[in-house]
Amino acid sequence: IISLGRTIARYCSVIPDGVVVFFPSYDYLATVLKVWASSSGILNSLSRLKPIFHEPQSTGTTKDSANANTNTDSLLSQYSAFVDAGKGGLLLSVMGGKLSEGINFSDALGRGVIVVGLPFPNTRNVIWQAKLQHVEKKAYELADSSRSEDERRACGKAASRAYYENTCMRTVNQCIGRAIRHKGDYAAILMIDRRYQTERIQGKLPRWIRGSPVSYTH
Repeated sequence: IISLGRTIARYCSVIPDGVVVFFPSYDYLATVLKVWASSSGILNSLSRLKPIFHEPQSTGTTKDSANANTNTDSLLSQYSAFVDAGKGGLLLSVMGGKLSEGINFSDALGRGVIVVGLPFPNTRNVIWQAKLQHVEKKAYELADSSRSEDERRACGKAASRAYYENTCMRTVNQCIGRAIRHKGDYAAILMIDRRYQTERIQGKLPRWIRGSPVSYTH
């Protein structure tokens, strides 16, 4: 986490205006902030480069969701104001959160987008277990009946895995697409996780970015 903070700080020192960082979960973001605020001094280093903002988490209640919406609107207003004033900004948010869907970080609001990790759903969650079992069962049933039992089971497991990965990558692609919003727009897009180097994961990235990733082992 300290190394991650130093890496982001180096990029923030050369990327102008606004930089948006997407984390895989609120829990991980909270852990990162705690470590960065400790004796590592990362948070201080980052705040000297750009003002720091981070997305609030809603607990799910109606009242808290309303408060979270208000806080998110206020957060975006503050972030935009600092960027418009030429001070830049570092916005720490969550994949699948309010800032990753439906909000555009065009032009100076998103000169850098950093995606940390892959937001795979929690397979220990009962709902997700049921979804994956349903996909696996349907694929098994639709498999050619002339195939062996093992082959049909393999088809089911492959379909379940594809559904799992596609759900994750849809969220990643939504985050990536937040920054470049028109023909003349531009942004640096950084994906920090060694799994982004695999052919299978790269094949699920948007077409406009699929042929241009540059691997960098830090």
